[in-house]
Amino acid sequence: MRRVLTVLALFAALLWIFAHAPAPAHAQHIVTPGLHAPAQPIVIASGEQFAGVRGLAVDATGNLYVSLVATPAPANCVSRPGSSQFDGSSHSAANVRIAITVFSDCASTPTEEPSGIALTPEGRVFLANQLQSRIRSLDMTSGKVTVVPASTSKNAAHSSTSNLEIFQPAGLAVDEMGRNRNLYVADRGNHRVLALAPGAADFTFVAHVLDAAAIAVSAATDRLYVASPASNRVFAVDLASGHAIPFAGTGAAPDLAAAQFTVPVSALNAAIASPEGVAIDGAGNIFIADTGANAILRVDAKAKMLTRVSLASSLNSPAALAMDRRGNLFVADRGNQRVVEFPGVGAPAPVAAVTISPAQFDFGDEPTGGTAPAQSFTLTNNSAGALALSTTDFTFAGTNPNDFTQTNNCVPQVLAGASCQINVTFAPRATGARTAVLQVADADPSSPQTAQLSGTGDDFQITVASGGSTSQNVVPGKSATFNLQISPDATFSGTVTPVCPLQLPNNTLTCTIKPTTVSVTAGQPAAFTVTIGTGGPNATATGFLVPLLRNFPRGPMRPLSFLALAAMLLMLISGIFLRSPRARLFVRMFVRTFARNAPRRRAFARFSFAVVATCAAITLAGCRGYSAPSNPNETPPGIFTIDISATAQNASRAITLTVNVD
Repeated sequence: MRRVLTVLALFAALLWIFAHAPAPAHAQHIVTPGLHAPAQPIVIASGEQFAGVRGLAVDATGNLYVSLVATPAPANCVSRPGSSQFDGSSHSAANVRIAITVFSDCASTPTEEPSGIALTPEGRVFLANQLQSRIRSLDMTSGKVTVVPASTSKNAAHSSTSNLEIFQPAGLAVDEMGRNRNLYVADRGNHRVLALAPGAADFTFVAHVLDAAAIAVSAATDRLYVASPASNRVFAVDLASGHAIPFAGTGAAPDLAAAQFTVPVSALNAAIASPEGVAIDGAGNIFIADTGANAILRVDAKAKMLTRVSLASSLNSPAALAMDRRGNLFVADRGNQRVVEFPGVGAPAPVAAVTISPAQFDFGDEPTGGTAPAQSFTLTNNSAGALALSTTDFTFAGTNPNDFTQTNNCVPQVLAGASCQINVTFAPRATGARTAVLQVADADPSSPQTAQLSGTGDDFQITVASGGSTSQNVVPGKSATFNLQISPDATFSGTVTPVCPLQLPNNTLTCTIKPTTVSVTAGQPAAFTVTIGTGGPNATATGFLVPLLRNFPRGPMRPLSFLALAAMLLMLISGIFLRSPRARLFVRMFVRTFARNAPRRRAFARFSFAVVATCAAITLAGCRGYSAPSNPNETPPGIFTIDISATAQNASRAITLTVNVD
């Protein structure tokens, strides 16, 4: 019986030893919670130049941005897949999963040395140039590049006289979820972390961190995580107090030959070898690139326990990290000269209680001066309480905020579980790519809510065709034909409708356009004609009384003129009447009655002559405005201007034509 008990005891001891023995080198990985198998890598980019990757960043739509130092440098400072810089087998046009943009030196010698990279929701890219000790802001749509802050010297260098001059900046991070939109800089050469508020003229001091190489911002925007390779640690910086305290790593160089993290350990008790990358997932878990140990580590946000992420691919000198909103981790695998993605390693970002949908919209091409049809965005309140909103809470930021306007029915409040509409219009003020960000400030911690807006401003004009003119001479009854064209820029295309004015400068003129609509292809003029017709020629007028009466003056002279004409006609009739004997007898009786002697007869004759002369004078004065007879349908001589307009997509253009009628 004793022998049986001894054997059982030995067997139990062996079981305990095997259960607690260190795992072999090839089985040291601990499966990350939520993963049932080692994470499979996807090669995003590969090639010799990717041994020099210094920074990674992912935008809200999952596009990847890479900064690197390449020897020799690529021909272009900014490049995308499809060029000779990339290994086509890994991301040819047919295999590209995401869009990537690479920033590198702009010269064959490393005069810039790109380092950290960070993005804003408005589409700006911040790029640290380590050798030049400066931070650049790049607008990816307009191509505009500026140095931030504006007060930065063109030849910034390490100087004891200016305690806020950066020196050899490394990692960058943007507080994209908070209201401040601060840029945080790992000022590696000065062993500290600085902050730059939007539009600020200078950096502000945050905390001292030895050999600050990489940086990440917590989702709550209350803490920074800074990788310090020289101290073999990751520090947590409390933004309220500015205190930097150890977060992960003992500070002692680990024994790389020993087994590491076979079971979860306290992050502060873990031996980390030269961390050079840090990222945060949607649940607040911290991922660390343990460069010396060729590993990716994960620190649980709540338990603060550290484990090694189980990967199905060996890494070699991993450095920069980036986490997208879906929980996909991007790693600069420098020793293997590649950038890889490990899908689903991290937790996805939680859906905000208040959202705007769609998250982005492209208004397409619109001529300057025109307005694109409104796009409706839905603001949804999934929080537990009502949102109080005012008109000042709706703003536009980014590169071209003045190109966009909005109206909404969200003010004064959006009830819990309800939604409202924001109608945004696009009216480009210049040609080329135009971008902005719709922002709505609310009481949700994720405020402001944003939507990416974009569009392209294009242009067209009405011009004269080759050999043509905007002025022509014609005689009445003839037409003037103008050869015109719609001249688009390299972007505009579509249907243009030229039209005549609603009212011409003279009612005898006519206007005809052929064709009535013009189809335009970008960069190619499209012809049309405008014909201006005139009326005439003069007709020959007959008779005397009608034109005479027609030309009688207006006003007080008109009655006197008619009386004088009537008197002349009466006397004319009387002269004819006096030729008969009876008329002469009547006159003699009239004379005997009213003028019986010679002096009276002579006076009567003089009076009659005076009446006739007076009537003639009045009649001639009344007919003074008489002119030659005319045809009312004839275009009179003169210079006439006609404005021809053309419309497309709510935009209008015009050209002025001149017709000289001789």
